[in-house]
Amino acid sequence: MLTAEKLDIGYRSRRGTTTIARNLNLRLEAGEFVCLLGPNGAGKSTLMRTIAGIQPPLGGSVVLDGVDIRTLTPNQRATRLSVVLTERATAGLLTGYAMVCLGRFPHTGWFGNLTAEDREAVHNAIELAGAGPFSDRLVAELSDGERQRVMVARALAQEPRLMILDEITAFLDLPRRIEIVRLLGKLASDAKRSILISTHDLDLALRTADRIWLLRADGTLDTGAPEDLVLDGSFGKVFADEGIEFDPLHGSFSLGKAARAGIEVSGGDPVQRAWTIRALERNGFRPLDRAGDHEAYPSLELLGDAGWRLRAGSSAPQSYDKLYELVRALKQMSPTLRGTPLNP
Repeated sequence: MLTAEKLDIGYRSRRGTTTIARNLNLRLEAGEFVCLLGPNGAGKSTLMRTIAGIQPPLGGSVVLDGVDIRTLTPNQRATRLSVVLTERATAGLLTGYAMVCLGRFPHTGWFGNLTAEDREAVHNAIELAGAGPFSDRLVAELSDGERQRVMVARALAQEPRLMILDEITAFLDLPRRIEIVRLLGKLASDAKRSILISTHDLDLALRTADRIWLLRADGTLDTGAPEDLVLDGSFGKVFADEGIEFDPLHGSFSLGKAARAGIEVSGGDPVQRAWTIRALERNGFRPLDRAGDHEAYPSLELLGDAGWRLRAGSSAPQSYDKLYELVRALKQMSPTLRGTPLNP
C-alpha cells in the first residue's frame, strides 16, 4: 500500500533547512492498522504530513500504490488517501450529513453534484463510522466524540485505500478514545483500509495496533508488533525519563517510586489483589508474595468484601474497609523507611 525509502523529513525556509529525521524506511500493508508513537517534538505530525503529501520530503521517496506521491495531482491523491488532522474543521451551518458529503468532492467533478452512487457511498460511510444517530444535527452542536465520528465518516466517503489520522483522540475522554480507536481497527480489518494514526495513548496503541511505528527523539524509528517492541526493550528506551519506568509485564508506565517497605500480601480474589497491589506500589510500598522473615515484615490479608486486615510486628491486627484508609495508616506508621522492613 505505502512505502517510504530513505525518507528525510523536516522544513525548508529562508533561514535554511531543519531536518527532524533522516533515512526512514517504512512500510504499510493493505488492511493494516498502524499507530505512530513517540515523545513530544519527535516529528510525528511532520512525518504524517509528509506521507500524506501535504509537505514535501527533504529527501527520499513516498510511494502510494506504486506511484510516487509527489507526481499525483491533489485530486488523484484525494481518491487514494484521506487525512483527518487535529485541527477542527470550520463547519459553519453544515449538518453531519452535509459534512460527510464533502468527502465525495474528489469524485463529483467541478459542480459537486451527488449521483446515486455518491449518496450510497455517503450512506455507507456514515453507517461504518456509526454517525447515523446525529447526521442530521449541526456539526457545531456535536460533542467532540460525535464530531470525530463525522470526520471519520467524511474521510471514509472519499473511498480511500489509505486513511491518515493525526491525534484525533486528543480532546476525547477515555470511553470516546476507546470507541474511536476500536472503530478504526475494525475499519482496517473489515473494510480493508490501511489506517495510520498518531497518538499519545500508549495503552490503547499496545492493545489495538497491528504494528507500531516508534519514532525516537533523535529521529530514528523502530517498527514492529507492539509485543515485539516491548520484548526487545524499545518501548522502555523511547519513553525513558527521570523517575518514570516502563513496566514490560503490565505494559504501562509507573513513577518509579523507591519502596518505603516490603509488605507481604495474601488472599483476595484477582481483582481485589490487583488493585491492592497497585495502591501499594503507587504509594511507594513493595508488595511481597512471601516474606522470608514474617516477624520483620508486615502482612496484609485480603478478605474480599470484608476488606483488609493488617498485621505489623507485635501490634494487634487492624481491619480496614477502604484502601484509602489502609494506605494512610501505612504511611503514618512508616513515613521515612525505604526498602527496609517496616516497624510498627
